[in-house]
Amino acid sequence: MPISVDTAVEAEPKVRASALRRMARIGAPVAVALALTAGVTASANAAVVKINFATSTPDWSFGHSVSSASVRLQFQSDGNLVLVNRANGAALWATNTANQGVTRVSFSASQGTIVLYRGSTPYCLVGGHNAAMGGSAWVQDDGNLVLYTPAHVAVWATNTVNEVKSNQSGCAGY
Repeated sequence: MPISVDTAVEAEPKVRASALRRMARIGAPVAVALALTAGVTASANAAVVKINFATSTPDWSFGHSVSSASVRLQFQSDGNLVLVNRANGAALWATNTANQGVTRVSFSASQGTIVLYRGSTPYCLVGGHNAAMGGSAWVQDDGNLVLYTPAHVAVWATNTVNEVKSNQSGCAGY
């Protein structure tokens, strides 16, 4: 049974399953000692990547991404936040904010959701206002991006389970 290590990664913006597996092999105490607090956690087998809605979670700039074993959530240089199938590169869900001036993504503690910004101005949000106050966004190995409350109640999802392309709207106006 793999060691279940929760780790936070700040120095490297991309959480890689192979790095987490290496950390699991060296043991939980050493892995925890090496981890940096940044609001992004993943289990040792990278089946789920959890991004906390917290003030300590850094905003994302272009190129930032996290990956589970099957999907990757990435913020593209055109301003689009996209959930991608890692096996074939197909986009499963997107905020549809390409070329609209979006420059950063926030996992907002005050809104409990994912907020996309044009400079310092909120542009749109994923999941609605106060969707998961105190909760987190999970990039799951089943191919779904889900917003969970602290009680682990799902309040919004991309509906991309089993890596099926979503018809879920991407980003609602702020």
